Amino acid sequence: MLSVIRERLFADDCAIMAHTIEHIQLLTDCFAKAAKRFGLKINLKKTEVLFQSTSFPVSYKPTVTIDNTPLNVVDKFCYLGSVLSRNADISDDIGRRIGAACAAFGKLEARLWKSRDIKLATKVAVYKAVVLPTLLHGCESWTLYRRHIHSLDKFHLRCLLHIARIKWQDKVPNTDVLKRCKIIGIEAMIMRSQLRWAGHLTRMPDRRIPKIVFYSELQHGARPRGRPKMRYKDNLKANLLSAGIDTNCWESAASSRTTWRSTCFKGVSSFEEQRIDLAIQKRHRRKDPSKSLSTQSTQLVCAICERRCSAKIGLMSHMRTHNTGSRR
Repeated sequence: MLSVIRERLFADDCAIMAHTIEHIQLLTDCFAKAAKRFGLKINLKKTEVLFQSTSFPVSYKPTVTIDNTPLNVVDKFCYLGSVLSRNADISDDIGRRIGAACAAFGKLEARLWKSRDIKLATKVAVYKAVVLPTLLHGCESWTLYRRHIHSLDKFHLRCLLHIARIKWQDKVPNTDVLKRCKIIGIEAMIMRSQLRWAGHLTRMPDRRIPKIVFYSELQHGARPRGRPKMRYKDNLKANLLSAGIDTNCWESAASSRTTWRSTCFKGVSSFEEQRIDLAIQKRHRRKDPSKSLSTQSTQLVCAICERRCSAKIGLMSHMRTHNTGSRR
């Protein structure tokens, strides 16, 4: 079944979408005529054009007009706190969410975080109710890379360290900070939200637009060579595998809301436990003195200056410095 989505209404705003510049100009003209017919006036200062294409250079800006007035072409557009970028990347959205959460966290500094009369459990509860919803607003639709998770997790742990009054001089591991505050990591929170949203999508009627978009595929076009950009479906599949859920029959489990919620809770809890165990094991291996001795015994020595290198590629790179010096 072929479905074409031309416009989306958001309260008193409207987003018009098209695949070509000629088509978007035609839809804009029709929309302007319909607005005049009902006595409505389009605010040209707030109306902007966002052009997303990989076949055109970044400097290219299309011309779209309303009543012979060209509209402003932007590289990113913010609506209801979410940022849409020209390159279809969520880095700008992540940065805006972190900035908004930082502002919400700072407003509670004097009355809550600095207070010694309030218990840690109460502070963490307020943090979950005020700061985290601001930080993770719209995370159900995010397609995350490891750099995004690292940025969000760094902000999450920095807030918890401030709430628990833990300084960096105390050298408390991040796993102990989460355990002391009785809260899970940011990656587990996002995974739980996305899995629950995916289950909600599968239970929607087939006529709903979110479900149509979720199960749809583009009829024309091909993905470029190399590693293309990760899709939402790829991110969802990775979350299902991380939670230990079968990717072939997860939709049948999601048909029951109660069953799917319990499945997501168990899968995310198991993922968080494994992540913490791996982090603890990695820290032990890094600080194990026996391993450091064995590493020193396997080091490679330069025959010219007797410098020790831990890998063969490092020794080869070091030998180039001697060759360059001899040439001079």
